[in-house]
Amino acid sequence: MKVRDYISANLELWSVEVSDSLIDAELINVDLNGDSEYNPELEVKTNTLFYNLIPKLLLRAKNVSEGGYSITYDNESMISFYGILADMLGLPNKLIKNKIRDKSNLW
Repeated sequence: MKVRDYISANLELWSVEVSDSLIDAELINVDLNGDSEYNPELEVKTNTLFYNLIPKLLLRAKNVSEGGYSITYDNESMISFYGILADMLGLPNKLIKNKIRDKSNLW
């Protein structure tokens, strides 16, 4: 299995279609060759690719409907997977929304 096929297969889990040019750009960003054979040693690089790609995928519309046909994307599963990737890679979870809470009553 080629690296590009591995990435495409994983994206199909979310029913997401990504252009070849975007995949090529992300492969370059993590120093991977899409035509090389996938092996478990490349897991960190492929996980980094998904870490970089998921925020871009979340920018698309969540619901698409046309002529009685409707598609709803499950963004929550991507957000959860992104959090897992961030923890595994030791990188910040950029999708967490920090909230300021008033704790003055505890003083």
